[in-house]
Amino acid sequence: MNRNRQLSRCALTTLLMSTLLLTTSCTGDDDLAADIVMKTAQEVTLLPTVGEQATFEFEAPSAWTATTSASWLSLSPAKGPKGAASLLVTATSTNRTGAKRQAQININIGTMHKSLSVTQGGEYAIFDKKTYTVGAEGGQVKMTFRSNITNTNDLLVTFLPYDWLAFEQQDETRGEWKGQTATLIVQPNTGREQRASAFTLALPKGNDGKWVDLDTATVVQQGVNSGYKSTDYSQDGKVEQLQEHTIGHGIPVVLMGDAFTDRDISDSTYYSVMTHSMESLFTEEPARSLRDYFDVYMVNAVSEDDVVGEESNTAFSSVPDFHSTNIDADADRISEYARKVGRPDSLNMLVVVIVNANVYNGVTYLFNRLGKPSQYAIAFCPLQDGLETELFREVLVHEAIGHGLAKLADEYGYEDNGEAGDDVKKTIAAAHDRRWMMNVDTTDDLSKVVWWPFVGDERYAEEQIGAYEGGYTYTAGVWKPTRHSMMNQNNSPFNAPSRKAIYDRIRYLGENAATSTAEDFAAFDAQHKPEQWEYTRSADSRSKRRPTPPRIINK
Repeated sequence: MNRNRQLSRCALTTLLMSTLLLTTSCTGDDDLAADIVMKTAQEVTLLPTVGEQATFEFEAPSAWTATTSASWLSLSPAKGPKGAASLLVTATSTNRTGAKRQAQININIGTMHKSLSVTQGGEYAIFDKKTYTVGAEGGQVKMTFRSNITNTNDLLVTFLPYDWLAFEQQDETRGEWKGQTATLIVQPNTGREQRASAFTLALPKGNDGKWVDLDTATVVQQGVNSGYKSTDYSQDGKVEQLQEHTIGHGIPVVLMGDAFTDRDISDSTYYSVMTHSMESLFTEEPARSLRDYFDVYMVNAVSEDDVVGEESNTAFSSVPDFHSTNIDADADRISEYARKVGRPDSLNMLVVVIVNANVYNGVTYLFNRLGKPSQYAIAFCPLQDGLETELFREVLVHEAIGHGLAKLADEYGYEDNGEAGDDVKKTIAAAHDRRWMMNVDTTDDLSKVVWWPFVGDERYAEEQIGAYEGGYTYTAGVWKPTRHSMMNQNNSPFNAPSRKAIYDRIRYLGENAATSTAEDFAAFDAQHKPEQWEYTRSADSRSKRRPTPPRIINK
């Protein structure tokens, strides 16, 4: 009987202890959630456009996670440790519902949570069409748009100031949408190429003089078609070597053109364009001083038409995008022509396509083959304002040497991209592991950035090497080594970290050399520095068009 009493007493004690522990655990969760101390308001309102951001700051007493069911909102980071925390929320789509929409965010600790609220405005303005096309003869274009903004006088329609475009006075509002019709006067186009301008509907962003872009449309004017069609394809696919290496085993560069006809081949126009492009490639250090590592080839590509566009028939189907600087083209067919060179190391090829069009575009295709990044790349460069212009040279060098050869990142940011998230930071870290993107980093700690050996080195004092926010198309969370460079505005030389990346890439591809030390590179660079570190020209007005980062193609 005493034993039974002892067992009962033990069971009761165990039950009481379990209850106490359970109570303590639940109370702990309540306390933890209650002890999340907000440093900012728990409610924020965003403008209606994609990319708008806000930050919640708080002090967390324990590890936490953040969740939301809203498909139009992203959270970064999604979890964090005990201590001071910052949660960035980003609108991933524009609100076109016509009404405000709200999302709840939960900061979770254990089974408890603290709720935050994000409201996205519902104001919008939308063009009825994305593209307005007008013939070469010019005339009037009625650009209509609709909006739920009560005072449409708040809206601004902007476009680059071309002398072939002008607005008539806007018409009165129409219907319940309070839409407007903007009448555009387009002058005749006497050139053979299409020309275009982007138009943006913008809304004031507070009282700071900034505007938020709500929607964009493009006016495309056709060029005067010569009507000429190629008939002689006998020279199509012919290969000619323009330069042979004298150092190493030869890095293959293959030049070809799109929208060049049979008569461009027969009268040597094609040859002149290719040889001039080759010379332009090797105008910036250190490629200029390391030119002897390269084999350069030209492959003839005969197009039926000498004008690019959706309606044209060209060798590689190049179509410039007038909303950005992108170019769509047939990458498989370009690769087919590149293989005509017959190099066994074709995966190391740098292919350069010169597009026969006076348009401000340029892009590079990078490739993943069998899930792994490849050295192979295709860089596109139209004639810009003409083959002899500085603009053509700079775009060609930026795309082909910067992106295509050295795998450098862009050193600019898009305002609507905002801050780089964890996935972007992982991408950059993985790129660094294979010595790619050595001109951007995800920290501004000068002792940790990948270009730290250059920081404070008086040999590079004029470049003012540090950590400047904005790069890899993000305005925040990614840093670059200098304010200006070939990978930013195109109108300055490559900065020292980029020059080292080019130097290392050429020596690795050309003779399997190991990555240079900072001192080894400095010794080379001292003899082959750019002649001046300053602007070579003012930024072109068309740089307001959204530049296009490299396109990744999986094969």
